[in-house]
Amino acid sequence: MQSIVRLAVLENAENFVQMIKGLCGKEFLDRWILQLKADAVRHRKVKSEVGYLDHEKMEEKDELDNVA
Repeated sequence: MQSIVRLAVLENAENFVQMIKGLCGKEFLDRWILQLKADAVRHRKVKSEVGYLDHEKMEEKDELDNVA
């Protein structure tokens, strides 16, 4: 099974190199780079706002918790 996978990887690599060396190689590489950039940079939806802790309020809360 591993030899079949290695042969398939070799065939894919050979085809890829031939495509790049061909007439449409630069066009293919430009499209490929654009797609890689589009996949790498994603705009995430904001599901909730980021809350920042107020240290003074946290200390007051700790003091009240310690009283009980």
